[in-house]
Amino acid sequence: MLTTNLIFDLGGVLVKTHWERVTVPIAKISCLTPQKVMDEIETGEAVHDFMLGKLDIYEFHRSFTSSLGVQLDLDIFLSMWNSVITPNNEISPLVKKLKGPYQLVLASNTDVLHYARSLEVQQVLQLFDHLILSYELGRCKPDLEFFRSGLKHLAIPNDTCVFIDDREENVEAAQALGIASIQFVSTKQLQSDLRDMEML
Repeated sequence: MLTTNLIFDLGGVLVKTHWERVTVPIAKISCLTPQKVMDEIETGEAVHDFMLGKLDIYEFHRSFTSSLGVQLDLDIFLSMWNSVITPNNEISPLVKKLKGPYQLVLASNTDVLHYARSLEVQQVLQLFDHLILSYELGRCKPDLEFFRSGLKHLAIPNDTCVFIDDREENVEAAQALGIASIQFVSTKQLQSDLRDMEML
């Protein structure tokens, strides 16, 4: 079937994530290393539950800081958390070019704060036709149900899609469902791969 839908990941593709803007400041006010803080971000329950939409902003702040044994005023913490997100300006012209021939879908493991921040800093997000957001869906990649439920809700057949994500495990999950996929490394590499697929 003809490819009509391009599914983009958010963090690491359309926006950049600077986790050191959280890990380093927290390490400085605690006995933790930046890597220990990063471990909590990647594997701790607080961030995962926030991305699943199980916690509101206030619950997340309490749970995350408590898990690290630190005290941070809510406003300071929110500013720190949001500072992680900056735009990937290099990819913007490509997204604008793809908007015409293809329907654009955003499929992201994200939380309400980071998505709102992404909308502020990355203007091409306004071009997207559909959203599959973990905090709304209650599922995170690479859970196969993230793709099944998200695409079913949008009535988009798997074989009309190309999925673009920077994480290998997410690409492999999409491929397991018959979704053509590209692991994102750089805009230049993505352009090359799309040309090879005769999509540019």
